[in-house]
Amino acid sequence: MKTKNLIFQILILVLISLLTITTSCTKSEEEKEMYKQEEGIVINDGSPAVDGCGWQIKIKEN
Repeated sequence: MKTKNLIFQILILVLISLLTITTSCTKSEEEKEMYKQEEGIVINDGSPAVDGCGWQIKIKEN
């Protein structure tokens, strides 16, 4: 009886895990459009101690 109970608990845990993974990993169309790939150049703009991060990204304009 204990073995059946343990198997049942493991099965429920696996099913809940799979359900959580499959529903949480999908992106809506709005989220997909938020990220875009662009070609650009990374420019070293000096010391981070002086003005912040020390680099910029220049994106090619259309």
